[in-house]
Amino acid sequence: MGNNAGSKHFRTYIRTYNNLFDFTSLGVSYDKDLAKRNRSIYTFRVQGQMYHLIDDLYPREKRLRNLQLYFYDNANELGNRMASLKSDAGLDQRLYNLPTTAEIAAIWVDENDGSPTHAPHLQIYTHSDRTQRVNYYFGCYDPLQYPLLFSYGQGGWHCGIKKFPKAKYIRRSSTLVEFEQLPNIKNFTYVDGYLDMEAQNLQKEKHKRDAVPVREYYCYKLQMRNDDEDKILHTGRLLQQYSVDEYIKLETQRLDFVSFNQDLFRMGILQGLLDILRLGERDASNVGKQNFLPNCFIGGPRDMRQRYMDAIALVQHFRKPDLFITMTCSPSWTEIKEHLWSTDKAQDRPDLITRVFRAKIEELKTDILKRNIFGKVVSFMYSVEFQK
Repeated sequence: MGNNAGSKHFRTYIRTYNNLFDFTSLGVSYDKDLAKRNRSIYTFRVQGQMYHLIDDLYPREKRLRNLQLYFYDNANELGNRMASLKSDAGLDQRLYNLPTTAEIAAIWVDENDGSPTHAPHLQIYTHSDRTQRVNYYFGCYDPLQYPLLFSYGQGGWHCGIKKFPKAKYIRRSSTLVEFEQLPNIKNFTYVDGYLDMEAQNLQKEKHKRDAVPVREYYCYKLQMRNDDEDKILHTGRLLQQYSVDEYIKLETQRLDFVSFNQDLFRMGILQGLLDILRLGERDASNVGKQNFLPNCFIGGPRDMRQRYMDAIALVQHFRKPDLFITMTCSPSWTEIKEHLWSTDKAQDRPDLITRVFRAKIEELKTDILKRNIFGKVVSFMYSVEFQK
């Protein structure tokens, strides 16, 4: 997090460096115009769902990628990876000089009697030859995709994280939650076994009520602290991708809950059911909706329709509003500047911007509703919009 040329270069291209060392491939449809460096403020905005894909450890093609590069490498792939790194004659050539030959590995065996023994063993490779999806509830989901953020091999969120009562809380190296240790990936010779182990761990832990929810976990991870050891909040554009990825994980979990628990929600209106029957439709699979989102799902069609109807009801009862007030967030606010590091940019700290903006919105509402700076308020409505 220094201010020298190398540190600035690393922060500018941190997403590129992370892509060089990640273990899984990222599949997502994102807005490339907003992600260009010459288009004003950099914004990582995606549409649809985000996928993390992983190949088998044993490559079936000459072109290696992602996790396979850590087990099988050659001069061509090493050259492609090193070509994206910085190589300058003015820098320390022991660190930045491009290699002229392929890597050489050696094993030194030190035995007391001088005669090493070789026990017979079998090495088995599966022939799945397929790309697998790393599910969002796996503990390896985050570290496989963001090796720069989990450089010490820490695990991400999984169902085995347990809560501790406040009375029995013990602080361990600034960690608020205790992780259930999962078997190390080095004990597996193929990816299928490791992912199967993750799925089995989910079955064991999903019914426990003392587990840490995914929302609480990432609220903790994105919390600002004076002794910020992880420095996740200061990773620039990689933080934007990480934040979007984790929000999609949270929303996917909410969608899964709604999809698997449709009987817990009541459908108020079966729209069009009788009309379809009158037209002669007799196939039950074509009548009605098999799945729906309740109005408690924020951003869903029922939620937006309910908010719209509430707003229209207020206008119908109280007539047109007297005041239309606009509040614009400014990155030059003192509360934002005083919490920025010298290496940070306001556009790369969405957590800080959102936190300050939310606090100012609540203060503005207090001024209008409780302090009555514009007089007594009989009704109000507001919306928050993100522009660019």
